[in-house]
Amino acid sequence: MFSPKHIKNLEEASLPKIISNFERGHNIFDTQEENEECAKQFGAKQVSKYETNSNGFKMCSTASKKVHSLAEIMKLTTTENEGSNMDKKLSDIKVGEFAYRRYVCYDDIDDIQSEKFVTIWVKRIKAEVSVKPEN
Repeated sequence: MFSPKHIKNLEEASLPKIISNFERGHNIFDTQEENEECAKQFGAKQVSKYETNSNGFKMCSTASKKVHSLAEIMKLTTTENEGSNMDKKLSDIKVGEFAYRRYVCYDDIDDIQSEKFVTIWVKRIKAEVSVKPEN
């Protein structure tokens, strides 16, 4: 088996480290009104409308329309793809612009009183490229 140590005249090279073109964040609220007001900062013009299931829980969609837990929605804030589940393609966002998505969810999906509202957002920032040698 060969490894780099078996290749003569091989020199260590510094590769550019790409720093993300985006910053992202999220806000969690107890009321839809607070969430809607927050979403206006990111460009929202209409109020979200949520369907309810037979038990009165509000539903929204990520991959499918259902009652979501807060933990499920929060996982979307840490995915490798910053634009996961955004309504706008990241490639369409100009520097300084936002993409966002609003959700309804529950701390406890068996307790209708534990309702929460979340806005997840990403903002395109100036891309940076730096060369940092590996040590």
